Amino acid sequence: MFLFMRIERLGAHLSTLKALMDNYQRGDPRFITDSLAWLTTGEKVMSELRLPQGSEMSALRSRILRVSDALPGGEDRTRAVLRRAQNAAATEALERAEAVMRQIVVEAEERLERFEEKLAEGVTTAAMAGGLPPRSPVWMDWLRQVWHALVQCAETRSLTVYLAASLPTPDRLFLLDRVLSRLADVSSAGSAAKPGS
Repeated sequence: MFLFMRIERLGAHLSTLKALMDNYQRGDPRFITDSLAWLTTGEKVMSELRLPQGSEMSALRSRILRVSDALPGGEDRTRAVLRRAQNAAATEALERAEAVMRQIVVEAEERLERFEEKLAEGVTTAAMAGGLPPRSPVWMDWLRQVWHALVQCAETRSLTVYLAASLPTPDRLFLLDRVLSRLADVSSAGSAAKPGS
């Protein structure tokens, strides 16, 4: 599956974890149920991304659900004791799930960053050679036009072959979007600064 999708989808799921942990801090009685639901959703996202680590989410859910089996019987086994044990198991499970997901995101980001630097150099080279098309009103169309221009430019042709062999088209366009967005931001900031200078 595409690296940018791992970053976006797992990043979006991880962004909901803080609210869940805030509920734990407040003693929300739905914390355990919400934790199980969060792990289920995480497993589904990871399955859709074809990540084998998704199966660990199921194992983490099972740990939470099996807490009652691990507690000794007798008078000491009250609802409060069971809830505390389940809360502890849920917290540990969420911490582990977060670590697994963050590692996937970090690895995807690191891989893309290496290519992004090379692509930024290529775009700069093509721009200096006058090989970039004028900006189109439709951003995605412009991304495709810029990529085509990079392929046609003698100075960047070998780079595009390397990137095409290393990354699928959606990841290349994702990186090109980031590079061109940064250039557009720098250009806008420069234009805004000029009248005052």
